[in-house]
Amino acid sequence: MGLLFSDEIKNQLESELMRAENDIQIISAYCKKAAIKFVDDCILHPMQRKRLMVRFSYVDIASGASDLEVYEFCRNNGWELYMRLDLHAKTYVFDKLRCIIGSANLTSRGVNLIEESNYEIASLTTISEDELSRIDTLFDDAVRIDDDLYNTLTEYASKRNAGSHEKSDWDESILRLFDTKVDVLFTYDFPNCASLSN
Repeated sequence: MGLLFSDEIKNQLESELMRAENDIQIISAYCKKAAIKFVDDCILHPMQRKRLMVRFSYVDIASGASDLEVYEFCRNNGWELYMRLDLHAKTYVFDKLRCIIGSANLTSRGVNLIEESNYEIASLTTISEDELSRIDTLFDDAVRIDDDLYNTLTEYASKRNAGSHEKSDWDESILRLFDTKVDVLFTYDFPNCASLSN
């Protein structure tokens, strides 16, 4: 399907959002409120599910790379919002059939909503059942943000110097929510090793 460059990413994203009929899943390390509003405004059909995963590290919030207020927008517009502190991916999945994958975060600069945008490259491709299963696992392993967690994050961020870019993160009570829990293992979780014979 070929590579997409900068404004082509925005145009393809808009087209796929208008075409989608059932399900939108977005994974983006950074997310700004204006960009998720752009996405939501492009959706023409009632969705069975809309979900978004972001990183929301403290440094992302303090530096302005992401907006905590994304949660309020999501809550008020039918999006499930998830948080994963090790996230670096940028993937947009439409109807569990097609996806845009590349370098573009869900920010105004990332998806070319403003004149001073980043130069990004992405690709539109189809998605397999196995790949969808792995994306589901990614969401299962993330923390879903609710009012309590949002209030905790907001309160903590307001106590810190909002202009600080120091290498720091949320306090331990928040970080404990992200401790790895292993409930099920898949074959792709294990390294590919040859068996040893006697």
